[in-house]
Amino acid sequence: MALTANIKTILTSNTTLYGLVADRIYPVVAPEKPELPCIVFIMTSLQPNESKTYANKWDECQVNIIAIATTHAQAETIGNLVRTAVNRYTASGSDKMISGSVTDQSWELVPDFSYQGATTGVSCFAVNTNCKIITAQNIAE
Repeated sequence: MALTANIKTILTSNTTLYGLVADRIYPVVAPEKPELPCIVFIMTSLQPNESKTYANKWDECQVNIIAIATTHAQAETIGNLVRTAVNRYTASGSDKMISGSVTDQSWELVPDFSYQGATTGVSCFAVNTNCKIITAQNIAE
């Protein structure tokens, strides 16, 4: 399964997080004027880890997961739920997800962000969670 689907699986497996953002989890960029709160995730790097020691080939992916909300408190709550969902996540089987861990978090104000139901040029809040996800490669040989 693609890394995008694996990340969505991790995030939607936390029922509290899913209750707040539902299906508003977007790869790379949110749609124009999204309903908030939402999550955007970006894979910032992928490093193959191939070795004679491993039976399979693994990818180590750095992913930035951004919780965007209208209030600082809501962004922080969602950011903490993202951290809970990802940190020490493990799974195996058909989704080929191996593990996830949080490397750091940061908080910021996003100026001039237009979202559904708001006037243009308002600000919203974001919590960035940087993660490392190790997954089996999806390359057919």
